[in-house]
Amino acid sequence: MSRLFGMYGRVCASRPWEVIVAVITLTACFLTMEKSQKPVPITTTSTCLGCKEDHFHAADVVVMTIIRCLAILYSYHQFRNLQNLGSKYILGIAGLFVVFSSFVFTSAVLNILQIELVDLKDALFFFLLLIDLSKAAKLAQFALISSSEDEIASCIAKGVSILGPTITLDTVVETLVIGVGTLSGVHRLEILSYFACLSVIVNYIIFMTFYPACLSLMMELGKVSNFYGEEKAGVTKMLLEETEKSNPAVQRVKLIMSIGLMAVHIHSRWSVTSGNPQDGLNKNQTETVDCREDTSFYGYLMKQFALSADHIVILILLITLMIKFIFFESKDPLREHIEPETIRDIKRGIQRQKRTISSSVEVQTDVEYNRFIEAEYSDEQVSDAPRSLPDCLKIYRADETSELTDDEIIMLIDTKHIPAYNLEKAVKNPERGVKIRRKILENNLKKRESLINLPYRNYDYSKVLGACCENVIGYIPVPIGVAGPLLVDDKKYYIPMATTEGCLIASTNRGCRAIEKSGVKSRLISDGMTRAPVVRFPSIVKASDAVTWIKDTDNFAALKLSFDSTSRFAKLQKITTHIAGRYLFIRYRVQFYNFESSFATSALNNIDR
Repeated sequence: MSRLFGMYGRVCASRPWEVIVAVITLTACFLTMEKSQKPVPITTTSTCLGCKEDHFHAADVVVMTIIRCLAILYSYHQFRNLQNLGSKYILGIAGLFVVFSSFVFTSAVLNILQIELVDLKDALFFFLLLIDLSKAAKLAQFALISSSEDEIASCIAKGVSILGPTITLDTVVETLVIGVGTLSGVHRLEILSYFACLSVIVNYIIFMTFYPACLSLMMELGKVSNFYGEEKAGVTKMLLEETEKSNPAVQRVKLIMSIGLMAVHIHSRWSVTSGNPQDGLNKNQTETVDCREDTSFYGYLMKQFALSADHIVILILLITLMIKFIFFESKDPLREHIEPETIRDIKRGIQRQKRTISSSVEVQTDVEYNRFIEAEYSDEQVSDAPRSLPDCLKIYRADETSELTDDEIIMLIDTKHIPAYNLEKAVKNPERGVKIRRKILENNLKKRESLINLPYRNYDYSKVLGACCENVIGYIPVPIGVAGPLLVDDKKYYIPMATTEGCLIASTNRGCRAIEKSGVKSRLISDGMTRAPVVRFPSIVKASDAVTWIKDTDNFAALKLSFDSTSRFAKLQKITTHIAGRYLFIRYRVQFYNFESSFATSALNNIDR
């Protein structure tokens, strides 16, 4: 069943224009379709105040007012939940779904049920009470997790395949349950039941036809892709877990209930149609015989009060909720008291905290997070304006740089009193020095947000400064994978590899698997690194004489002495020569490869002498 719904959803999402035009055309046909025989209206023509079925009966007014208020409150609750999702796309798409569904529902009610316009307000409120925007929001979330335009149709089809069977069963059960009210014989209850049944059916039809097509079209025209970014995996997992929470036992109960209710409907309606058709006519005639119009001033006043009281209550409730939703729900009272610059810094801190990788594996708790926020701004002193340059210099020379603000230190850097490369030592806090250097760089960049994704907090810069990196502005986490096991000398080793090259670890792992049975036998023959400078001689004879001179024991000792004198770490072990025509390649075997060039230069100067 899910597969069929998935195929259907893919068709709707891949051909949005055709589906939308077809739905709009059918809606227009409902509005313009003429009937050869006008059915008997289901509303009564009685307008007197004393009749049992009077529209202006006090109980009817109270009940309908409560229903309308509940419909407004329920709609407000649903839109508030959609707003909490934090996506303007979901809120806008859901609003479009409600508007178009209400339009189709109105046209269907006016044409199929042939009601009067005075009863249309009741129909619309029942529509709002029975509409379910949570399912529409879930389908919109399925669409928003698509990474590209090519995945939009697939994501919508996946959402329809998951939500479609459940919504179909729920629609059938709701229609049959509410449809029992049409068999009650109470005229007002029958009208409201017809409204509710038609509302459920229209919602289902629009959700399964117009809504997926409209969703796909809006995503394509708006070029919305990868909306959730790094949170895509989490949102996808949440949607799948939430939609898979349905209990199979509940689904079976619904199925059995729908079969039983269908049998009740068939039996009841078959009995009604096979009975005396004149009974209903006589009943209607009996109901309207004793109706008299109360033309007194009191009756007119009561009628007007009954009309206006519920309208006033609903209007006040609607205006109050609209003002609250528009002017209060969309604003955060704490955000209004925070400067925009501070909000941006807090966002940067949160982004950095998400990407921070420490040397040990830790679990982030609320206490640790609060400490992070406090540490982020504890060293940032609030000052109206930076102090003068002489005052800052006085504080700096007094070795009290902790008393200087970041802006004052930047001023000292701009005036060349503090070298930018020596920031960490000047402020006696490597992390703060990196932070100030980032500020200087951000001020010189066109995009000040360029470094927002580069972490710098919670790193031991003492292992970096003066050792392997200068002008530090942060660090980059590199993913580490593992290959193996590799069987070397009858012992298994797992090989950790830090790389961003795709398939490198997988290829190494395949090699380990290929020799897993036999393994590797290793022997260390020599350990060292070489570099071969080349010397050009006037002839091959001179080159051969140079080789003979180098191989002499006394000459090698002199070269070794000259070589080793360039550094206390330098140790010349061996010299290997190779002649290629007039060119002599002299290969020095040393322990420290990085200093070999300077060592070779010193040795060559000795040979030249």
